[in-house]
Formats: sequence, C-alpha cells, structure tokens
Amino acid sequence: MNNPTGIPIRNIFYMLSYAYRSLKIEDESSYSAEKFKNLTELYTELLIISTTKIVKRGMWKEYREVKEDSTFIRGKIDIGKTIGASNAMKHKLAVQYDELTENNLLNQILKSVLLKLAVHWDIGTEHRKKLRDLLVFFTDVEEITLNTELWSHIRFTNQNVFYQLPIDLCRYLYEELLVGEDGGSDKQQAIGDEQQLSALFEKFVFNFYKKETDYKVYSLHIEWDTAGGYSDGLPVMKTDVVLKKGANTLIIDTKFYQQNMRRFNENSSLKHLSDNLYQIFSYLENYNESEGEKVSGLLLYAKTNASIQPNHSYMIKGKNIRIETLDLSLDFHEMKAQLLEIAERSLK
Repeated sequence: MNNPTGIPIRNIFYMLSYAYRSLKIEDESSYSAEKFKNLTELYTELLIISTTKIVKRGMWKEYREVKEDSTFIRGKIDIGKTIGASNAMKHKLAVQYDELTENNLLNQILKSVLLKLAVHWDIGTEHRKKLRDLLVFFTDVEEITLNTELWSHIRFTNQNVFYQLPIDLCRYLYEELLVGEDGGSDKQQAIGDEQQLSALFEKFVFNFYKKETDYKVYSLHIEWDTAGGYSDGLPVMKTDVVLKKGANTLIIDTKFYQQNMRRFNENSSLKHLSDNLYQIFSYLENYNESEGEKVSGLLLYAKTNASIQPNHSYMIKGKNIRIETLDLSLDFHEMKAQLLEIAERSLK
C-alpha cells in the first residue's frame, strides 16, 4: 500500500488518532511513525496495537444460537427431533440454547486477517512474530473466508465501538493484499489507496472539528425539495460535515483525489470537477433554512502535487460556495491551524 499523495506517515497517524476514539496520539510514543516505509507497515503496526488492547480489555462476546444433541437438559428441548428414531435410540435430547461466545464475526475477521498477514511476503519478521503471538488468544475463534461483503454485515454499538479501528484496518489491509495476490495493476492499487485515504480524510475532518472547536458539528440527511412529495427514486443526500456557529451554517463536502481539477482537452484551462460542484450546490439548494440562518458550502480538497490548486469562492444563485485545499504534507501543527482558519473564514 503506497502513499499516493506523499503525505507524511506521521500525519496519517495523527489523522487516524482523530478519526478513531480508540487510538490516542500518545500511542505514537511507543514507536516512531516515520520508520514506516508505506501505509501497509503503519496499518499493520496499528492493527497489532489495537488488537493487543482488545485482548487486554477482553474480547467482544455475543450470544449465538446453538443446536445440538445432548444427554443434559439445556435451554429449550426440540420435542420433534428428540423423539426421532436417531435420538431415541441414543437416549439423547435435541436442545437449543444461546451461548455467549468470542466466536463472532468481529473476532473472526480479526483472526482471519492476522493469519493472512502472518504469512504474507511483504510483512517483516518483527511484525510476523507479534502477529503469531496475538493469534494464541484467538484459539476459540473460527477462521473464515474473507470477502468484500463481510464488512457490510458489521454493526457497531457503544459496547463494541472499540473494534472499529482494527476492523477498518483489517479492511484496508485485506483490500491491499487482495489486489496484490490477484495481480492487480498499479492503477487499481492507486485507486484503492485513494478510496481508503478518502474515507479517512472525511472521518478526520469531522472529528477534528468536533474535538478542536466549539462549533456544533454533525452530519445531516437533506431531503429533496420535491413539489409532489415523492422522492423514493432520488439519491440520498448525506453531508460529510456540518458546522454551525450562531446563525451561520457551513456544509462541508470532503474530497480526496490524486487530481482535483481537470482539463477537458489539451487547449482548455483547468476546471473544477463538475460532479463535486453539482453535489454541494444540491445540498445548499435543498437545505431547509430556518429564519435568519445563513448557509454556505465548502468543497474541501486534500492538496495534490499539481501546480494549481482549487482555492476559489463563488456566489451561485445566491448560494455561497468556497473551494479550498488542505495541505496534508505540512507539519501537523500547521495543518491544524489551516483547518481552523478555513472554518473560521467560512463561518463569518
């Protein structure tokens, strides 16, 4: 897993520490983030750290329905199966009960990815040993076949939210290893890295403003302003970040691309990506403003290596839209100041 934008590994660690409650900035004191060559190494180290924390606090357990033939009464008895020829001959009861177990989807994903990493050619000797040491604690957990659909079945609650970081890291690492093992192209891998960092960028911005400012910070589903009231076929409008300060409201849409402006032919000037402008404009056009409320929009791009970056302000049909870039290659304290300045300027 490469780093397509040249973001310092230390800054990616800081972004992760804002995006996930279970990772603290102090965790970096146990190692130097700059020693990692790429995101694979960083994510592997953080997976080891976060899984070790899980093992120490106690692995998540869930109730699972068990059906078995037993000589003891336990839970409910299935009368039909109990009086069947097989069980009658063996003098056994068909019972059904709930068992509290570590053998659930969250731990199964963790074990399966740890096993995959422990034998992968791109993982160093030190990490291999740590991964094998952790696997000792997963003896009672089944290994499962990994696929991209697994993550859609996961539901986090307040009780198991501490699994969110390691499970997301598992997904990042699984997607990276899958592309590599299937012989995917460099282009495919770059797209995968971009998507992963895009999701991290959104979480980072949201939680940064929540932690570092007094603004009201939230995400919002915006309903389409339809004349007939029917909207079932319309796409969902869900904002990445909304900041509110007094009567001022700022809707932020975060964007992470290797190219954030485009030429439509070799003779044309650079233009904004139209889909992104349409999206933020739709948010503003359909947002239900309260009386006296001032609403504006911000397209916040991660800065790329291109010589020209989109930093503009437009007034379109009475809607104020700013387009700005955040330089993720800066020293983190400078990056933090830039984020605060962008919000303050947009909420005036």
